[in-house]
Amino acid sequence: MKTNIASWSLAFLLIAQISFAQIKVGDIAPDFTVKDTASNPISLYQTKGKIIILDFWASWCGPCRAANPELVKLYQQYKAQGLEIISISLDNNIELWKKAIIKDKLPWSAHGSDLIGWESMPAMLYSINEVPTSIVMDEEKRVLLRTYDMKVVQKKLKEIFK
Repeated sequence: MKTNIASWSLAFLLIAQISFAQIKVGDIAPDFTVKDTASNPISLYQTKGKIIILDFWASWCGPCRAANPELVKLYQQYKAQGLEIISISLDNNIELWKKAIIKDKLPWSAHGSDLIGWESMPAMLYSINEVPTSIVMDEEKRVLLRTYDMKVVQKKLKEIFK
């Protein structure tokens, strides 16, 4: 008996949409693993004892690229106090993704993607339907903020690191 791969893929996507409820403020963020630009695995839970911004973006996304300079400023301002950024790209082209990281001068080391665009497991896990999306979490991976607005992220970090 032959299995129709397209049917299985569709079934998985439907189950994923039903079972992956949107992560809300107060929830413990689920772990995931993706590859970095050198194909090494990175995961959310490998970052311990830090305030984390989980940043969903893409090289082709104009608003994402426009938000990157502000994200860089926040990283430089709060890195010494314990801020870490994990960027998850919804790209599907590794070269465009790498070039955007270099061009936008994103200094943090945690850049991950599974290079399958919107079907990315972290994007599905976190119910991402718009980029850029930033999720701020505490040292225990409890979600403190979920937003599309960098000014809101800036305000939250100022409150956390006062």
